[in-house]
Amino acid sequence: MTLSFSGTGASTVYTPGAKVQPFKNIRVLDSLQDTSKYTNTLSFTITVSDISGGAPTDAAGTFALTSSTQFRQTAPGTYTLKVGTAYDAARTAASRLAALDFTTGQTPSTAVIKITATDNLNQTGTDSLTQVVTAVPPTKFIVTDTLNNNNYAFAGAPYIGSAGVNNQYVVQSDNPALSATNLNITALAPSVFIHTGSGVDAISVAGVGGKNILDGGTNSNFLTGGTAGSGADTFFVDARDAAFDIWDTVTNFHAGDAVTLFGITPTNKAIAWADGQGTTGATGLTLHATQAGAPQASFTLAGYTTADLSNGRLGTTYGTEPDGTPFLYVVGLK
Repeated sequence: MTLSFSGTGASTVYTPGAKVQPFKNIRVLDSLQDTSKYTNTLSFTITVSDISGGAPTDAAGTFALTSSTQFRQTAPGTYTLKVGTAYDAARTAASRLAALDFTTGQTPSTAVIKITATDNLNQTGTDSLTQVVTAVPPTKFIVTDTLNNNNYAFAGAPYIGSAGVNNQYVVQSDNPALSATNLNITALAPSVFIHTGSGVDAISVAGVGGKNILDGGTNSNFLTGGTAGSGADTFFVDARDAAFDIWDTVTNFHAGDAVTLFGITPTNKAIAWADGQGTTGATGLTLHATQAGAPQASFTLAGYTTADLSNGRLGTTYGTEPDGTPFLYVVGLK
């Protein structure tokens, strides 16, 4: 007679460093005992092996035991559990198996997990269906910390805030240590949302296409959109509660693209447009929003002029967000 397993885990793909509980649905059945009350004690041996060759170890392999005190490591990649109480032993064992935590390694691999159960009547059962696949997600964002001359690669996260936008990189949540200033963030995949921190930063989606949202945060930023015809880009400039003058530059602005300048109403700030202003190589139509006693908020649309405000190339309107935030909206029309 044998012990049997049910509810074992299916193949699941995890990112490197993820917490794994591959046995959370496991159940063990003992054919000789009443399933409501077990008199046999059980022991389990769990062996983790990498099908690409070689058993992983705690230090550098696919798994590292992190939090279970019920298991004892007997060899690299092998763990044992003995259930000391006879009453309801298999159910207790299943509960302990479910709580067993591993942490995936930092390299791609596919681990096969074999579970062998033995009771004190020498009944045995084996299950080898559970697999844990560790895959390095593709890089979608490159971030350069220009202050410290360091480069970072990020996969980002799914974006659910707007239809047609697939992935996001938000400095404050994805890497708070980089939120100071002077970041260059480049998208390698189309249809993304990028939000910087409170520093002076540069964002670019040049060449990737799709529908993109570029939010430079609350400081001066250089925002580069995608190529013409590849999709509509949205640029956010935030003039609310600025502690100092800010000046954003928007390049690769095309028909269908839009800039939203938050904190602007028809009456709270004086609006002035000027030609030929901005940073070297990216001069153009510049808006200055001023208010007595408050910092000035400005942004430049590289390559545009004041004539485009009346010839049908650009349109402007004021609006209010559902939360009451006012804004000035500038859209490319042709």
